[in-house]
Amino acid sequence: MKVTTKRFLKTEQAEIEMTLSRLECMGKREGNPMGCEIKRFGKTVAFAVKNIPGPSYNTVKGFNSSDLDALDDILGFYREKGITPRFELTPADSGRELCFALHRKGFLQTGFHTSLEGRVERSVPSRPANNVEVRSLDKEEFDLYGQFYAEAFGMPPFTVDGITANNRALADEAGWYFYLATAGGAPAGIASLYITGDTGVLAAAGTLPAYRQKGVHTALIDARRAEAEKSGCRVLTGQASFGSGSHRNMLKAGLQTLYTKAVWESADK
Repeated sequence: MKVTTKRFLKTEQAEIEMTLSRLECMGKREGNPMGCEIKRFGKTVAFAVKNIPGPSYNTVKGFNSSDLDALDDILGFYREKGITPRFELTPADSGRELCFALHRKGFLQTGFHTSLEGRVERSVPSRPANNVEVRSLDKEEFDLYGQFYAEAFGMPPFTVDGITANNRALADEAGWYFYLATAGGAPAGIASLYITGDTGVLAAAGTLPAYRQKGVHTALIDARRAEAEKSGCRVLTGQASFGSGSHRNMLKAGLQTLYTKAVWESADK
């Protein structure tokens, strides 16, 4: 497929819609225990989750040159919450003026994050490992989901209850699907899929350390691709650290690297 700005924007918008759905649901929990807040500045969306440390959700997406005048307001939004945000810049949205403005505010580029895309019907189902199976997660199994998510991503034990509650709430939201992978009958990994319009987003996937490089992540991609096709999606998208195992597995599944986002963080962190 020809790479166009339109494709860039559609893929980025699907990721933004996924994050919006996730954080809006988290914010609806009684008392908003995670401290979720979302604010728009033109086409830019600022996500803040005060009680989840780190940049995963405290991120500015869609920041572009036309919203450059809002930079002080964006930073003020986070400053009031005692949060240092991360900016994710796509090649279609960034430019010299925007990068220099972030630099003057004490930010610098710290990494890259890859966005991938592929036609659902052209994705390549792999030959699953003989002992790996994937099924839909039952509603009563979200305690397991939270535990495995934290372990797979190296998060501290105190985050398990929050992860469990946040994802259990999403199970009732339209467009969300959750999966459990087993290897030899033992739980080995978890994943989620979000569908918006004709796009399926590989929202998250984690494999327990003992089961890595055994085909678990690939099987989770295949299961979500099949659900996306069943739901009438034309496009499958995903995000991963450049060159990571997740990136390589998505490429093997038929997705293509569409663009690489520049990650900007505060130099004072």
